[in-house]
Amino acid sequence: MIYYRRFFILLALCSQVFIYTSIFCQSKNFIQYVNPFIGTGSIDSLSLSGSNFPGAVAPFGLLQLSPDTDANPEDPCSGMIFADDTIVGFSHTHLSGTGVADLFDFLFMPFRGAAKWNAKVNAKGELGYCSSFQHSNEKASPGYYSVTLDDAQMKVELTASEHCGIHQYWNQGKDTFSLMIDLNHSLDKKRPYWSCKIIDAQIRVVDKYTIEGYRVITGWANERRVYFYATFSHPILSTMTKAGSKVNFNQNIANHKDLKLISNFKTEPNSALVISVGLSSVSYEGAKLNLASEVGNKGFDIVKKQTEEKWNKELSLIDVEANAMQKEIFYTALYHCFIHPNTISDVNGDYINSNGEKCNMEGKKY
Repeated sequence: MIYYRRFFILLALCSQVFIYTSIFCQSKNFIQYVNPFIGTGSIDSLSLSGSNFPGAVAPFGLLQLSPDTDANPEDPCSGMIFADDTIVGFSHTHLSGTGVADLFDFLFMPFRGAAKWNAKVNAKGELGYCSSFQHSNEKASPGYYSVTLDDAQMKVELTASEHCGIHQYWNQGKDTFSLMIDLNHSLDKKRPYWSCKIIDAQIRVVDKYTIEGYRVITGWANERRVYFYATFSHPILSTMTKAGSKVNFNQNIANHKDLKLISNFKTEPNSALVISVGLSSVSYEGAKLNLASEVGNKGFDIVKKQTEEKWNKELSLIDVEANAMQKEIFYTALYHCFIHPNTISDVNGDYINSNGEKCNMEGKKY
């Protein structure tokens, strides 16, 4: 009996130490050691980058909201290389550290001036909607990314939850500007190995504060389907839709394999247009539900804080004693370990299986 009593006393003491250690570790700020720019560049032109992206993502999230510096990303696989000095837009899904590119769903990009349908200068010499930027005006940390777009005269802030992303566009120029939503943005469709093409796409202006869309695309997965549901803090003044070569004004719905939409907004200088985007691999309803569940009326700062807390919890699993550089290398590598695999189920458990059937399960499906 004495031995049993001693055993349970020892077990209780160990439990208290474990609980205290866990609380202590989680109270420390581990995200300060993470540098999301590590792996976004290469040491010279003959070397490959790490194919990592610097944008906003939650642990194992469906959505990875990050800048793309190439209109047809392929190398690097993450869509951005640190040596580039222009951004073509911010797409909502990315791979991290892979050897082959894919995803890049739903590119959003603010710009100014006349309507521009190409990301960069086209064969006619017409300017695109891309913007130059400087790395000195760029910041990234787990769950957060920001950059100042010089040509667009816009400071962009991004944050993310598991299924949702929030864009915050701070107007640093005139009061009116435009937003490109490109459903044709993808990896290079002309590469010699597996086929990448848009099979179908749709975009719909639900009302002056809401746009939804979907696309079906080939790549690593045949007929991969993804939906978005986006809400805006300011009303849409007007729209232009380009389906193939045909342009329509203020069209509520459009379907085409090559589909883009420009929406126009007006905000006061030094104020922000906030765009909240929910994603789903199942349906419009799933994207809308994900957005309502994870963002709702919380706002940018609350979502950012909640995602930072999730990252800190994951990173606190290991507490290392090292110098500042060693901690940066270690915790950035640990951070990259929690990006994939990605959940594909909605907040209600709905997901599409490999046979294309809608299913439901408790918990998360990756």
